[in-house]
Amino acid sequence: MKPLHAALSFAGLGAALVAGATAYVLTLEPAGQIEGSVAPPALTGAVSAPRLSMPREQPCLSGPSDVEEGEEMGMAASAGLDADQVQSTMRGFLPKALDCFRDAPSGTLSVELNVACSGRVTSAQVLDDGGLDDGVARCVTERLAYAPFPAHDMPDGFSFEYPIRYTAP
Repeated sequence: MKPLHAALSFAGLGAALVAGATAYVLTLEPAGQIEGSVAPPALTGAVSAPRLSMPREQPCLSGPSDVEEGEEMGMAASAGLDADQVQSTMRGFLPKALDCFRDAPSGTLSVELNVACSGRVTSAQVLDDGGLDDGVARCVTERLAYAPFPAHDMPDGFSFEYPIRYTAP
């Protein structure tokens, strides 16, 4: 398991949910710094669960092979997903989980995802519910199972931790 959250920051990024006259904001805020920000999308009208479908499996990328260094053999390791790939996928997909937070108090949900080399999520589990209701945590992890990650080169999958901070109005 790689604790990716130590290397990322999504300060200033977020997504807004508008249900009636009540606005909810989902803010992604792992440690570190990434420059720039993205304006949150405005969702208006009735909020309902999105129709999700499992992303298509992609061919796994081939990992590195032994690397020759002079007379000695060097080693190279598989890389898995990089921070930009995780950030891009999560930022694009998390708005599909906004309705999970309807009527929820503020809190931070820390999840762990394992992504197969084909780009499909093989497991999503809550590491810390941050005081949020079990139903919220279950809803978010069920949705995250449909996140479409890029293929990578780790045959046993790539695991990372991801905190999701929710601020109620």
